[in-house]
Amino acid sequence: MTSTTTSSGPDTCYAPAARMTDSEIHEYAQSMVGNPVIDTLLKSMGGFLAILNEQRQILVANESFLKAIGVSDVSGVLGLRPGEALQCIHPSEHEGGCGTTEYCATCGVVVAIMTCLGSNEAVECPCSLAVRKEGVNKNLYFSVRAYPLTLGERRLVVLFMQDISAHQRRAVLERSFFAEINSTIASALGRSKLMLTANAERGRMLAEDIFGALIKLAQEVRIQKALVQETGGEFFPLLRLTAVAEVLKEVAKSVQAFPVAQGKSLLVGDKTAGLKFKVDSWLLQRVLGGMVMNALEASAKGDDVRISAELNRSVVTFSVWNRQAIPAEVTKRIFQQNFTTHAELGRGMGTYFMKVIGEQSLGGKVDFSTSETDGTVFRISLKI
Repeated sequence: MTSTTTSSGPDTCYAPAARMTDSEIHEYAQSMVGNPVIDTLLKSMGGFLAILNEQRQILVANESFLKAIGVSDVSGVLGLRPGEALQCIHPSEHEGGCGTTEYCATCGVVVAIMTCLGSNEAVECPCSLAVRKEGVNKNLYFSVRAYPLTLGERRLVVLFMQDISAHQRRAVLERSFFAEINSTIASALGRSKLMLTANAERGRMLAEDIFGALIKLAQEVRIQKALVQETGGEFFPLLRLTAVAEVLKEVAKSVQAFPVAQGKSLLVGDKTAGLKFKVDSWLLQRVLGGMVMNALEASAKGDDVRISAELNRSVVTFSVWNRQAIPAEVTKRIFQQNFTTHAELGRGMGTYFMKVIGEQSLGGKVDFSTSETDGTVFRISLKI
Protein backbone atom coordinates (compact mmCIF):
# COMPACT_ATOMS: atom_id res chain seq x y z
CA MET A 1 0.00 0.00 0.00
CA THR A 2 1.40 3.39 -0.95
CA SER A 3 0.67 6.46 1.12
CA THR A 4 -1.97 8.96 0.12
CA THR A 5 -1.52 12.66 0.69
CA THR A 6 -3.31 15.91 0.86
CA SER A 7 -3.20 18.17 -2.18
CA SER A 8 0.18 19.18 -3.56
CA GLY A 9 0.16 22.33 -1.44
CA PRO A 10 1.79 25.69 -2.07
CA ASP A 11 4.93 26.25 -4.08
CA THR A 12 7.95 25.86 -1.83
CA CYS A 13 11.57 26.94 -1.67
CA TYR A 14 12.88 23.38 -1.26
CA ALA A 15 10.96 20.25 -0.22
CA PRO A 16 7.33 19.44 -1.13
CA ALA A 17 4.65 20.86 1.15
CA ALA A 18 2.08 18.05 0.77
CA ARG A 19 1.10 16.15 3.93
CA MET A 20 -1.09 13.26 4.94
CA THR A 21 -4.42 14.22 6.46
CA ASP A 22 -4.86 13.84 10.25
CA SER A 23 -7.01 10.72 9.83
CA GLU A 24 -4.46 9.13 7.48
CA ILE A 25 -1.61 9.90 9.89
CA HIS A 26 -3.44 8.31 12.84
CA GLU A 27 -4.31 5.22 10.80
CA TYR A 28 -0.74 4.97 9.50
CA ALA A 29 0.81 5.36 12.94
CA GLN A 30 -1.62 2.90 14.55
CA SER A 31 -0.69 0.23 12.02
CA MET A 32 2.91 0.44 13.24
CA VAL A 33 2.09 -0.24 16.91
CA GLY A 34 3.65 -3.51 18.03
CA ASN A 35 5.77 -3.92 14.89
CA PRO A 36 8.93 -5.74 16.09
CA VAL A 37 11.20 -3.81 13.70
CA ILE A 38 9.87 -0.46 14.92
CA ASP A 39 10.01 -1.51 18.57
CA THR A 40 13.62 -2.65 18.20
CA LEU A 41 14.66 0.63 16.59
CA LEU A 42 12.97 2.72 19.30
CA LYS A 43 14.65 0.77 22.09
CA SER A 44 18.14 0.40 20.61
CA MET A 45 19.05 4.00 19.74
CA GLY A 46 20.24 6.40 22.43
CA GLY A 47 19.86 9.72 20.63
CA PHE A 48 16.77 11.38 19.18
CA LEU A 49 14.99 8.95 16.87
CA ALA A 50 11.83 9.44 14.83
CA ILE A 51 10.26 7.48 12.01
CA LEU A 52 8.77 9.57 9.24
CA ASN A 53 6.50 9.00 6.28
CA GLU A 54 7.40 10.14 2.77
CA GLN A 55 5.92 13.56 3.57
CA ARG A 56 8.48 13.95 6.39
CA GLN A 57 5.81 13.71 9.10
CA ILE A 58 6.51 12.02 12.44
CA LEU A 59 4.75 8.69 12.95
CA VAL A 60 6.63 7.39 16.00
CA ALA A 61 9.49 8.71 18.15
CA ASN A 62 11.64 7.36 20.95
CA GLU A 63 11.58 8.49 24.55
CA SER A 64 14.70 10.66 24.21
CA PHE A 65 13.13 12.66 21.38
CA LEU A 66 9.85 13.13 23.24
CA LYS A 67 11.60 14.12 26.47
CA ALA A 68 13.77 16.67 24.67
CA ILE A 69 10.76 18.49 23.25
CA GLY A 70 8.72 18.22 26.44
CA VAL A 71 5.85 15.89 25.47
CA SER A 72 4.75 12.73 27.24
CA ASP A 73 3.83 10.59 24.24
CA VAL A 74 3.95 10.57 20.47
CA SER A 75 0.47 12.09 20.15
CA GLY A 76 2.08 15.44 20.98
CA VAL A 77 4.14 15.38 17.78
CA LEU A 78 2.15 13.04 15.53
CA GLY A 79 2.01 14.47 12.01
CA LEU A 80 4.52 17.23 12.70
CA ARG A 81 7.75 17.53 10.78
CA PRO A 82 11.07 17.42 12.68
CA GLY A 83 11.71 21.18 12.60
CA GLU A 84 8.20 21.88 13.86
CA ALA A 85 8.55 19.40 16.72
CA LEU A 86 11.96 20.79 17.70
CA GLN A 87 10.64 24.39 17.51
CA CYS A 88 12.93 25.59 14.75
CA ILE A 89 12.41 29.32 14.22
CA HIS A 90 11.82 29.06 10.45
CA PRO A 91 8.79 26.79 9.61
CA SER A 92 6.28 29.61 10.23
CA GLU A 93 7.92 31.65 7.46
CA HIS A 94 6.19 29.60 4.76
CA GLU A 95 2.66 28.17 4.75
CA GLY A 96 4.12 24.77 3.82
CA GLY A 97 5.99 24.59 7.13
CA CYS A 98 9.19 22.67 7.85
CA GLY A 99 11.22 21.93 4.74
CA THR A 100 9.61 24.56 2.53
CA THR A 101 11.26 27.86 3.54
CA GLU A 102 14.23 29.57 1.93
CA TYR A 103 16.38 28.40 4.85
CA CYS A 104 15.56 24.72 4.40
CA ALA A 105 17.83 24.00 1.43
CA THR A 106 20.78 24.30 3.84
CA CYS A 107 19.17 22.51 6.80
CA GLY A 108 20.96 19.24 7.48
CA VAL A 109 17.77 17.54 8.71
CA VAL A 110 15.74 18.29 5.58
CA VAL A 111 18.67 17.66 3.24
CA ALA A 112 19.34 14.26 4.83
CA ILE A 113 15.67 13.22 4.60
CA MET A 114 15.21 14.36 1.00
CA THR A 115 18.49 12.81 -0.15
CA CYS A 116 17.61 9.56 1.60
CA LEU A 117 14.21 9.45 -0.11
CA GLY A 118 15.75 10.27 -3.47
CA SER A 119 18.63 7.80 -3.33
CA ASN A 120 17.10 5.12 -1.08
CA GLU A 121 20.42 5.07 0.77
CA ALA A 122 21.59 6.12 4.22
CA VAL A 123 22.69 9.76 4.43
CA GLU A 124 24.58 11.66 7.12
CA CYS A 125 24.71 15.46 7.48
CA PRO A 126 25.61 18.03 10.13
CA CYS A 127 22.84 20.42 11.07
CA SER A 128 22.93 23.82 12.76
CA LEU A 129 19.43 24.36 14.11
CA ALA A 130 18.14 27.66 15.51
CA VAL A 131 15.28 26.93 17.93
CA ARG A 132 13.13 29.06 20.21
CA LYS A 133 12.20 27.69 23.60
CA GLU A 134 10.58 29.56 26.48
CA GLY A 135 10.99 32.82 24.59
CA VAL A 136 14.74 32.40 24.06
CA ASN A 137 16.58 31.66 20.81
CA LYS A 138 19.13 28.88 21.05
CA ASN A 139 21.51 27.29 18.54
CA LEU A 140 21.89 23.52 18.54
CA TYR A 141 24.30 21.43 16.51
CA PHE A 142 23.34 17.91 15.45
CA SER A 143 24.79 14.98 13.62
CA VAL A 144 21.88 13.78 11.50
CA ARG A 145 21.48 10.38 9.89
CA ALA A 146 18.57 9.31 7.70
CA TYR A 147 18.01 5.65 6.80
CA PRO A 148 15.50 4.27 4.28
CA LEU A 149 13.06 1.70 5.66
CA THR A 150 10.41 -0.27 3.79
CA LEU A 151 7.59 -1.98 5.64
CA GLY A 152 5.43 -3.85 3.18
CA GLU A 153 4.83 -1.31 0.44
CA ARG A 154 5.39 1.67 2.70
CA ARG A 155 8.49 3.81 2.33
CA LEU A 156 9.66 5.31 5.59
CA VAL A 157 12.66 7.27 6.84
CA VAL A 158 14.38 6.52 10.12
CA LEU A 159 15.74 9.83 11.38
CA PHE A 160 18.48 9.73 14.01
CA MET A 161 19.76 12.98 15.53
CA GLN A 162 22.59 13.28 18.04
CA ASP A 163 23.25 16.60 19.80
CA ILE A 164 26.98 17.28 19.31
CA SER A 165 26.96 20.93 20.44
CA ALA A 166 29.49 20.22 23.20
CA HIS A 167 31.79 18.41 20.75
CA GLN A 168 31.57 21.38 18.42
CA ARG A 169 32.58 23.84 21.16
CA ARG A 170 35.62 21.69 22.01
CA ALA A 171 36.56 21.45 18.34
CA VAL A 172 36.35 25.23 18.00
CA LEU A 173 38.68 25.55 20.97
CA GLU A 174 41.19 23.16 19.44
CA ARG A 175 40.97 24.62 15.95
CA SER A 176 41.41 28.32 16.74
CA PHE A 177 42.50 28.78 20.34
CA PHE A 178 45.31 26.25 20.58
CA ALA A 179 46.70 27.26 17.19
CA GLU A 180 46.73 30.92 18.23
CA ILE A 181 48.32 30.14 21.60
CA ASN A 182 51.07 28.03 20.03
CA SER A 183 51.85 30.77 17.51
CA THR A 184 51.95 33.49 20.18
CA ILE A 185 54.07 31.46 22.61
CA ALA A 186 56.53 30.57 19.84
CA SER A 187 56.85 34.26 18.97
CA ALA A 188 57.43 35.27 22.60
CA LEU A 189 59.99 32.49 23.15
CA GLY A 190 61.91 33.44 20.02
CA ARG A 191 62.16 37.07 21.10
CA SER A 192 63.13 36.05 24.64
CA LYS A 193 66.02 34.01 23.26
CA LEU A 194 67.22 36.98 21.19
CA MET A 195 67.16 39.18 24.31
CA LEU A 196 69.89 37.07 25.88
CA THR A 197 72.47 38.45 23.44
CA ALA A 198 70.92 41.79 22.47
CA ASN A 199 72.23 45.22 23.41
CA ALA A 200 70.18 47.55 25.58
CA GLU A 201 68.30 49.29 22.78
CA ARG A 202 67.57 46.08 20.91
CA GLY A 203 66.64 44.38 24.18
CA ARG A 204 64.07 47.08 24.95
CA MET A 205 62.48 46.63 21.52
CA LEU A 206 62.33 42.88 22.00
CA ALA A 207 60.82 43.33 25.46
CA GLU A 208 58.08 45.49 23.93
CA ASP A 209 57.40 42.77 21.36
CA ILE A 210 57.16 40.14 24.10
CA PHE A 211 54.85 42.36 26.12
CA GLY A 212 52.64 42.78 23.05
CA ALA A 213 52.58 39.03 22.49
CA LEU A 214 51.52 38.42 26.09
CA ILE A 215 48.77 41.03 25.81
CA LYS A 216 47.61 39.27 22.65
CA LEU A 217 47.63 35.94 24.49
CA ALA A 218 45.59 37.38 27.38
CA GLN A 219 43.08 38.85 24.93
CA GLU A 220 42.79 35.55 23.09
CA VAL A 221 42.05 33.73 26.36
CA ARG A 222 39.38 36.34 27.14
CA ILE A 223 37.74 35.95 23.74
CA GLN A 224 37.87 32.16 23.58
CA LYS A 225 36.49 31.79 27.10
CA ALA A 226 33.37 33.63 26.01
CA LEU A 227 33.24 32.16 22.51
CA VAL A 228 32.99 28.52 23.59
CA GLN A 229 30.25 29.16 26.14
CA GLU A 230 26.88 27.70 25.15
CA THR A 231 25.21 31.12 25.43
CA GLY A 232 27.80 32.87 23.26
CA GLY A 233 29.30 34.80 26.15
CA GLU A 234 30.02 38.49 26.42
CA PHE A 235 33.03 40.56 25.33
CA PHE A 236 33.76 43.83 27.09
CA PRO A 237 35.78 46.20 24.91
CA LEU A 238 38.93 47.88 26.19
CA LEU A 239 38.92 51.21 24.35
CA ARG A 240 42.06 53.09 23.44
CA LEU A 241 43.03 55.61 20.78
CA THR A 242 44.01 53.56 17.71
CA ALA A 243 45.24 54.45 14.23
CA VAL A 244 43.31 52.89 11.36
CA ALA A 245 46.57 52.32 9.51
CA GLU A 246 47.93 50.33 12.45
CA VAL A 247 44.86 48.10 12.54
CA LEU A 248 45.18 47.32 8.83
CA LYS A 249 48.90 46.67 9.19
CA GLU A 250 48.44 44.25 12.10
CA VAL A 251 45.65 42.33 10.37
CA ALA A 252 47.72 41.92 7.21
CA LYS A 253 50.72 40.81 9.26
CA SER A 254 48.72 38.29 11.29
CA VAL A 255 47.40 36.33 8.29
CA GLN A 256 50.52 36.20 6.13
CA ALA A 257 52.02 33.18 7.89
CA PHE A 258 48.98 30.94 7.37
CA PRO A 259 49.14 28.36 4.55
CA VAL A 260 45.83 29.61 3.11
CA ALA A 261 47.54 32.92 2.24
CA GLN A 262 50.25 31.33 0.11
CA GLY A 263 50.08 32.22 -3.58
CA LYS A 264 47.51 34.95 -3.02
CA SER A 265 47.96 38.72 -2.75
CA LEU A 266 46.58 40.76 0.14
CA LEU A 267 46.20 44.38 -0.94
CA VAL A 268 45.76 47.03 1.77
CA GLY A 269 44.15 50.42 1.19
CA ASP A 270 43.59 53.21 3.73
CA LYS A 271 41.40 56.14 2.70
CA THR A 272 40.95 57.64 6.16
CA ALA A 273 43.76 60.23 5.97
CA GLY A 274 45.59 59.09 9.10
CA LEU A 275 42.43 58.71 11.24
CA LYS A 276 42.72 57.68 14.88
CA PHE A 277 39.68 56.71 16.93
CA LYS A 278 38.81 54.95 20.19
CA VAL A 279 38.20 51.25 19.75
CA ASP A 280 39.20 47.89 21.19
CA SER A 281 41.88 47.33 18.61
CA TRP A 282 42.33 43.64 19.42
CA LEU A 283 38.63 42.83 19.02
CA LEU A 284 38.51 44.80 15.77
CA GLN A 285 41.57 42.96 14.48
CA ARG A 286 39.98 39.61 15.33
CA VAL A 287 36.83 40.52 13.38
CA LEU A 288 38.81 41.75 10.38
CA GLY A 289 41.23 38.84 10.59
CA GLY A 290 38.30 36.44 10.36
CA MET A 291 36.98 38.27 7.32
CA VAL A 292 40.38 38.14 5.62
CA MET A 293 40.89 34.44 6.41
CA ASN A 294 37.48 33.59 4.95
CA ALA A 295 38.27 35.63 1.84
CA LEU A 296 41.63 33.91 1.42
CA GLU A 297 40.06 30.50 1.90
CA ALA A 298 37.49 31.26 -0.82
CA SER A 299 40.15 32.52 -3.24
CA ALA A 300 42.20 30.59 -5.77
CA LYS A 301 45.96 30.76 -6.30
CA GLY A 302 46.88 34.05 -7.93
CA ASP A 303 43.76 35.87 -6.71
CA ASP A 304 43.76 39.17 -4.86
CA VAL A 305 42.09 39.84 -1.54
CA ARG A 306 41.60 43.48 -0.61
CA ILE A 307 41.26 45.01 2.84
CA SER A 308 40.51 48.71 3.07
CA ALA A 309 39.09 51.45 5.26
CA GLU A 310 37.29 54.66 4.42
CA LEU A 311 35.69 57.49 6.37
CA ASN A 312 32.20 58.78 5.61
CA ARG A 313 31.30 61.64 7.94
CA SER A 314 31.36 60.08 11.42
CA VAL A 315 31.53 56.43 10.34
CA VAL A 316 34.65 54.45 9.48
CA THR A 317 34.03 51.34 7.41
CA PHE A 318 36.50 48.47 7.09
CA SER A 319 35.92 46.21 4.07
CA VAL A 320 37.34 42.89 2.91
CA TRP A 321 36.79 41.85 -0.72
CA ASN A 322 37.38 38.71 -2.73
CA ARG A 323 36.21 37.82 -6.21
CA GLN A 324 34.20 34.67 -5.35
CA ALA A 325 30.42 34.90 -4.92
CA ILE A 326 28.61 33.14 -2.07
CA PRO A 327 25.87 30.70 -3.22
CA ALA A 328 22.38 32.16 -2.76
CA GLU A 329 21.18 29.33 -0.49
CA VAL A 330 24.10 29.92 1.89
CA THR A 331 23.64 33.69 2.28
CA LYS A 332 20.55 33.27 4.48
CA ARG A 333 22.55 31.48 7.18
CA ILE A 334 25.88 33.24 6.81
CA PHE A 335 25.94 34.60 10.38
CA GLN A 336 24.26 31.61 12.06
CA GLN A 337 26.23 29.97 14.83
CA ASN A 338 27.77 26.61 13.78
CA PHE A 339 26.55 26.87 10.19
CA THR A 340 29.24 25.86 7.74
CA THR A 341 29.62 24.36 4.29
CA HIS A 342 32.54 22.28 5.60
CA ALA A 343 31.98 18.82 7.05
CA GLU A 344 34.49 18.81 9.91
CA LEU A 345 33.81 19.88 13.48
CA GLY A 346 35.22 23.20 14.68
CA ARG A 347 33.95 25.18 11.71
CA GLY A 348 30.98 27.54 11.46
CA MET A 349 31.96 30.04 14.16
CA GLY A 350 33.91 32.61 12.13
CA THR A 351 31.10 34.70 10.65
CA TYR A 352 29.00 34.26 13.79
CA PHE A 353 31.95 35.57 15.78
CA MET A 354 32.24 38.62 13.47
CA LYS A 355 28.60 39.51 14.04
CA VAL A 356 28.64 39.07 17.82
CA ILE A 357 31.88 40.96 18.42
CA GLY A 358 31.35 43.61 15.76
CA GLU A 359 27.84 44.53 16.83
CA GLN A 360 27.36 43.53 20.46
CA SER A 361 30.81 44.48 21.74
CA LEU A 362 32.09 47.13 19.35
CA GLY A 363 28.69 48.69 18.72
CA GLY A 364 29.11 48.63 14.94
CA LYS A 365 27.27 47.07 12.03
CA VAL A 366 28.53 43.93 10.29
CA ASP A 367 27.12 43.05 6.89
CA PHE A 368 28.08 41.72 3.48
CA SER A 369 27.15 41.83 -0.18
CA THR A 370 27.83 39.24 -2.85
CA SER A 371 27.25 38.75 -6.55
CA GLU A 372 28.82 36.94 -9.48
CA THR A 373 29.86 40.24 -11.09
CA ASP A 374 31.17 42.13 -8.04
CA GLY A 375 32.45 39.33 -5.82
CA THR A 376 31.97 39.32 -2.04
CA VAL A 377 32.54 42.16 0.42
CA PHE A 378 32.31 41.83 4.20
CA ARG A 379 32.14 45.10 6.15
CA ILE A 380 32.22 46.41 9.67
CA SER A 381 31.13 50.03 10.16
CA LEU A 382 31.91 51.89 13.39
CA LYS A 383 30.91 55.33 14.59
CA ILE A 384 33.84 57.48 15.69
